[in-house]
Amino acid sequence: MRAFIPCLLLVLLCITPSFAQQQTGHDQSWNNQDTFSRPYRPDAYGPGIHSDATGRPFRWQTEQGEYVQPGIRVKPDGYGLGVGMDEYGRPVKPKRY
Repeated sequence: MRAFIPCLLLVLLCITPSFAQQQTGHDQSWNNQDTFSRPYRPDAYGPGIHSDATGRPFRWQTEQGEYVQPGIRVKPDGYGLGVGMDEYGRPVKPKRY
């Protein structure tokens, strides 16, 4: 019985990291290569084309790859750093234009 508990703990430690990676969602589906500095200027380059603090243009994009239509409000960092929330509750990230 005493040998069983350490073996069980070892198995759980091996399984937990891979299980945690599967549950995050954004880590696997989106890469983090595009980073944009705040504050954002909405519609700086036209409808739906925004600007970050350095002047780089970007558009908001959903996890499925759809661009957020002009006129839809986005709350930056609504789901955490770098992940905004549009008015329908979808997670969105800035994507280079």
